[in-house]
Amino acid sequence: MGGSDHSTVEDLNENTYARFPIPRVGQPEEVAQVILFLATDEASYSTGSEFVADGGWFTGMRNPHMPCS
Repeated sequence: MGGSDHSTVEDLNENTYARFPIPRVGQPEEVAQVILFLATDEASYSTGSEFVADGGWFTGMRNPHMPCS
């Protein structure tokens, strides 16, 4: 794409996620912790629930310039 844009991946991520409740990319370990919880007896009273590990994407903080918004 050329040009003199010298943005780093960190800069792009910071700008992209700045308006999210958790302004960063989630880590696989964070999603795994939700799955681990659901696989334990600690979740034995949870039925018919949705557990969303998305950093707040679906809280109305969508960016109209991003795919799937």
